[in-house]
Amino acid sequence: MLENQVIITKNARKQFLLLLGSTLFVIVSVYMINGNIESSRYSPEFLYIIGIIGFLFFGLAGISILFSLAKFSPALIINEQGIKNHSSAGSSYFITWDNIKSLRIIAISGKKLIAIKLKDDQKVFEQVNLITRFLMKLNNRFYGSPAYITTAMIDIKIETVLKTIRDQKPRKSATKNEIPSD
Repeated sequence: MLENQVIITKNARKQFLLLLGSTLFVIVSVYMINGNIESSRYSPEFLYIIGIIGFLFFGLAGISILFSLAKFSPALIINEQGIKNHSSAGSSYFITWDNIKSLRIIAISGKKLIAIKLKDDQKVFEQVNLITRFLMKLNNRFYGSPAYITTAMIDIKIETVLKTIRDQKPRKSATKNEIPSD
């Protein structure tokens, strides 16, 4: 264990609530697939397709959250070498301090996230599976950064997490230590 590190743990209650919500959406999706939900506005074929998409998306999200619950890994480990990010259910990767170009708080659909702009995206892409890599590339295209830290599964405010990250970066010199905001 490194001496000067901060460990931010996941909130099992929040994870369980996300799993419960995902399960409910899977159930609704199954009802849509089976034709048990009728609508005067939408055709049965449309509801079937939406049911399949919902089943796949929320089913995979639920499985991912279930694995995250079973792993008992912290959401973030911040030390003198960098940041180990386990904050989302589906991905886990390590970012060295020298690969971080900037950090900033952004909002996507009303949820605040820390966007991590990287100097070399490939260093992170090599650590994740193909699906996560594809999603990270989409994030980069639409939101300007492939790597994000979310507080959906932790109890700490996003501003506090950002301050902790900035405080943990090893001090080399006053000018080189700054991780700029975009």
